[in-house]
Amino acid sequence: MHNLLLSLETLKFANTSKCNQKDSTFLIQQNGNIEHISTSKCILQTGKTFKLDTCDSYTARFFVQSIGNETQSIDIDKEIQLEEDFILVDIIHNHKSSYEFHMFPVRKKTKLSENIRSRRRDDQLNVIMVMSDSISNSDAQRYLKKTYSMLKKNADSVILEGHTINGDGTTPQLCTLLVGKQEHELPEARRGFPNSQTVDRWNFIFNDFRKKGYTTLFSEDEAWVNAFHYRLHGFKNPPTDKYLRPWWIAADRYVRENSGGSISCPFELGFKYLKNFLQEYKNVPSFSYTVSSALTHQEPARIALVDSDITDLFTFLEKSGYRNNSLILIHGDHGDTTSKFRSTVQGKLEERLPFVSITLPPWFKKRNPEKFRNLKRNSKLLTTYYDIYTTFKEILGIDTKHKYGTSLFTDLTPLNRTCQKAGIDEHWCPCLTYTNINISNSIVQTIAGELVQNINTRFQKYNESRTQCEQLRLSKVLRASRQLPNKKVQLFEKTLRTAECDNCEIKLNSNFTATEIKYEIVFEVLPSNGVFEGSVEYNVKTSKVTVNENISRLNMYGKQPECIARKYPYLRPFCYCRH
Repeated sequence: MHNLLLSLETLKFANTSKCNQKDSTFLIQQNGNIEHISTSKCILQTGKTFKLDTCDSYTARFFVQSIGNETQSIDIDKEIQLEEDFILVDIIHNHKSSYEFHMFPVRKKTKLSENIRSRRRDDQLNVIMVMSDSISNSDAQRYLKKTYSMLKKNADSVILEGHTINGDGTTPQLCTLLVGKQEHELPEARRGFPNSQTVDRWNFIFNDFRKKGYTTLFSEDEAWVNAFHYRLHGFKNPPTDKYLRPWWIAADRYVRENSGGSISCPFELGFKYLKNFLQEYKNVPSFSYTVSSALTHQEPARIALVDSDITDLFTFLEKSGYRNNSLILIHGDHGDTTSKFRSTVQGKLEERLPFVSITLPPWFKKRNPEKFRNLKRNSKLLTTYYDIYTTFKEILGIDTKHKYGTSLFTDLTPLNRTCQKAGIDEHWCPCLTYTNINISNSIVQTIAGELVQNINTRFQKYNESRTQCEQLRLSKVLRASRQLPNKKVQLFEKTLRTAECDNCEIKLNSNFTATEIKYEIVFEVLPSNGVFEGSVEYNVKTSKVTVNENISRLNMYGKQPECIARKYPYLRPFCYCRH
């Protein structure tokens, strides 16, 4: 799979900082203490008990979660017992208010007793998932340079190069990932549809993990566009043990309504809570899903701002021991859906190919060599969130036969998958179609000449190869083909809502013409009679040819490159020695 990699300079950040914020007056410490920075006396704690102490003219109050999704504030005029995770500090100074928001996972008794949850097996995996909105596989290579490099070098990490979306936007991806079905296949929860109710009736994977003794966490930072509330009726009751939506709603509302609002970057807050959650529940299995939309929604390039935060998370997981008992899934939901780049063929392909990486503990491949080999093999094949959902079922020991999904620990090769078999509608299918074209075509001849020139340029880098390797000449083109997605992907413009379907009717642009076309050329050169295969991208408007550097030799080169073979082994397929 070839990706068009744009340089960072070609895309501009709308905002070069993670978020606009002022310095915090209060800090929440690792043990849950809230502390005033300058005096350390405004809020005092004994265990989980807090009380307000005199500190100049400051006063403060906590905001706590009540039943459902509503919130309420409680003034602190006496000692209270902190029982909730979410804290708002209302600072009143010189008759002016400002607000700060903090959260910490207070450990509470749940429906499943602690002794059940503490009986974990040595091979029982935590699941730690982190999602960033609108990040394609190519975006990860462009902007998450440290993260992507770290994952590629990590022997326990796998990047799913053929992972494909199942619909338009975030909701279909999370439905597939967390429920194993599309929204129209589930009990009606779509806004504006008859008899529609909340999604509480859906059987989320959270429930399966909780039944197996896991403590669960679900957090989405941009509350107004959450996957299950934007076009669905959302949750009436918290779906997980720790559910952060009420906190995000309150924080967003206060910041919008009060010019004195102060809040740290949502991405950082989500990571901070995740780390605290993992430490608070260190001795019990956990399933956590932290979704970040605020930073990259409609601006995927901004993910570069938190590249170090993601690698730092891995460092934390390594040092704290979680790497040794966790499946870590870092991913995007889909690629860019809003920019001008999205209207190009490459942009449409990237929308359909999100970034997905899976990291397993070091011991996993030793105990399960076949499963890990299958995962590596499957990373080169067509996969979807149905497969990850089914993989979760296998982790839990639940035998599941899914219409579309197969565990990634199972070899998918025998399935000989097509998009249809994988549950991907035709207009979301990223698979390329190859159309043979006449080898006498002038564009084909131009491209072949550029490929030969690309090879000859390689000899110019070194004095020995420049003087000892013959300059190659095009002999003839043997085969030429044009690569494009299927017609529906090319003409795709947007999805539509109809009386029967929510965002799965499509609008096609019959006037669309691809300006960037990929060609694959097989050609022979002289004097070596070498046969090569190369791919390029051709711009119809500018006639610019962009050569993919991975040019392959298809026939044997024997002793042709022996004059440089030892010193420059990468030139062996191309060099024809002068003597």
